[in-house]
Amino acid sequence: VDVMTECASGRVAYVVVAQGALKETLHAVPWERIRIDGADVGIAMTQEEMARLPDIAPDAWPVRVS
Repeated sequence: VDVMTECASGRVAYVVVAQGALKETLHAVPWERIRIDGADVGIAMTQEEMARLPDIAPDAWPVRVS
């Protein structure tokens, strides 16, 4: 898991999460979908919603996520 921030505002833009064991895929999850409860961090998305997120290449992370 990596957190990407916007340079101008310093706010979190998105969180990059990895899925899979043998073939890991990366997904950019919008910050608005992240839930934090004390030390617990979760994603407020269904498995279907996660599956619809576009894969991102390890060397080509998006500048913005809508």
